[in-house]
Amino acid sequence: MPMAIHSELLMYTTGSNKYQEQERKHMILDNLHIRAHKGISKFEMHPGKLNVLTGPIGSGKSSVLEGVRFAITGISDTDTSKSDVSVYLLGGKEIHRKGRTVKVEGSTTSQDSVRKLLEDGIGISLDSMKVITSAKLLASMKSDKLAEFLITSGLIPMTLDFDTVISLCEIDAPIARSLMKHLPKMPVKFGLEAIEDAYKDVYDSRTGLNREIKTTELRAKFEGEKPSRPLSAIDSELEEIAKGEERQNTYIALLQNYNNAVTGNKKIRKQITDIEAKIKSMSVEAPDDDERRQLANQDAAAQKEIGELRASIITMAKTIALNQKVLDSLETSICPLSEKLVCNTDKTAIKDELEKSIADMTALRNQTAMKVESIVERSDKYQARIKEIDKQKAAHEELRRLHQTRKALQESIPPLPEKPTPPEDVEDTSEKKVALLQERNRINAYNTARTESRRLADLRKQHEVIEEVLEVLSPKSGIREKIIQSVLEPLELHCNELAKKLRLDFEIAIRVQKGINFLCKPKASMDFVSLTSVSSGEQALATFLMLDMLNSLSGFRLLMMDDLDKLDAAALDELLTVITDAEVLDRYDHIFLAMVDHDDSMAVLDKYSHAICERIHF
Repeated sequence: MPMAIHSELLMYTTGSNKYQEQERKHMILDNLHIRAHKGISKFEMHPGKLNVLTGPIGSGKSSVLEGVRFAITGISDTDTSKSDVSVYLLGGKEIHRKGRTVKVEGSTTSQDSVRKLLEDGIGISLDSMKVITSAKLLASMKSDKLAEFLITSGLIPMTLDFDTVISLCEIDAPIARSLMKHLPKMPVKFGLEAIEDAYKDVYDSRTGLNREIKTTELRAKFEGEKPSRPLSAIDSELEEIAKGEERQNTYIALLQNYNNAVTGNKKIRKQITDIEAKIKSMSVEAPDDDERRQLANQDAAAQKEIGELRASIITMAKTIALNQKVLDSLETSICPLSEKLVCNTDKTAIKDELEKSIADMTALRNQTAMKVESIVERSDKYQARIKEIDKQKAAHEELRRLHQTRKALQESIPPLPEKPTPPEDVEDTSEKKVALLQERNRINAYNTARTESRRLADLRKQHEVIEEVLEVLSPKSGIREKIIQSVLEPLELHCNELAKKLRLDFEIAIRVQKGINFLCKPKASMDFVSLTSVSSGEQALATFLMLDMLNSLSGFRLLMMDDLDKLDAAALDELLTVITDAEVLDRYDHIFLAMVDHDDSMAVLDKYSHAICERIHF
């Protein structure tokens, strides 16, 4: 095993079978108090090193083990909404779980805070605790999920370097050179994330390479006979045709320029002729600007007088109306000064005076109105003459503009170029050119196919290398499997050393292929088989070995096994022989065993009463 991996593992020496472990924090449970969990309403114990729970089926043994697991991890296989369990650990800290509520030292806290407390205090992840405390969960995990658990939980370290990858996978030089482009170089250490990133990069490269190979395969195909002459001969003939086309195109361009010049010249001369006709048809004298100014002044004075007279007419109309109102009131006995007073004075003289005033004012108003009409008539004549002068001025300006335009057009007439002469002996080479181009395309296609065929061979070699690199980096196999296998090999040896103490010819094999597969070879079998193919007693023995292996990897120091009554008396005796061994006991802070109180099982337990700290019968 490479040192980059080896140095981070808990190891077993193969010579003395003595367990070597890094310094771990202890998992001491000072007290367990179950107030409610499944069928248990009251239970309390002070766990010792080895604790054995016995009793009839359904008496509560398994519930206690599940209570221990729930108290530590907050996880249980059953409904915990009404559970009430507390445990004292980490030097006397109380973790009290009641339903979904959790308290530490009497203070309600979050599940994440408890997770951090346990992980910091014990030194392993809570996810690892959940699996190690449930043999049922461990046995139900599929091989790929078990491998993923060991990696993500950190039980199998995935820190390595480039040389370790090369050594583990026995990679040859071309593959190593390709891998070097995607993985950190020596002596940099890297983990699974770097391998996954490298896999994605190479996978994307392969996708692009596959597309390139398909495209190159199409370009490498050539249908038809091999060309009979070189490309240079075709290009020589095409060059002569191009020269003839260039002469013809030059003549066409010159002729087009000549025709455009003639057309432009005619157009300008036509414009000049049209302008001269307009000039001849116009007989306009320059307008008298002084007359217009005088007329404008006169019209302004007339408008001012009209305004003043009309204001005077309005004033006179108001005065007439007021006098008429007074005159009308004289016909009654009402006093003109106040409607509440009665006036009997003779008003004849006043009436005559008012009537005369009204008649004079009316006559003056009519005279003023007639004067306004006269001034308005005079103003209309002023304005009519002003319009005639403005029209005359516009026509005069148009005439001046026409003269200027004619002069500008006369100055812009370009000189006509010399008419071009057509080239002699013009031959239609269009069909010949098409044939030559088709032949040239066939030659190019043939040459391209030869080049692409050579390139296709190189691409396929690259593809072979990439496929091997992907196999090395594969997230489901490759280097991951090699690392797991290298880590588990000494643990497999340890499991088999323990198996020798349990039963003759009972062996464990750990196969890493698309996950982790545990196999065993019982006494009666000639080959390794899956755990589902052996007896329940042999499964229990294998489960112990698996749990012991996980404890060895994690340093959790807590073993929990249920249903040991499935072992026959001899197997149970052998199992207890190993568990009560001083070396094994020293690896654990607590061991919890549970079994139905069959007579033969109880007789076996009696033999080990000296090693059992707590033996509780339900």
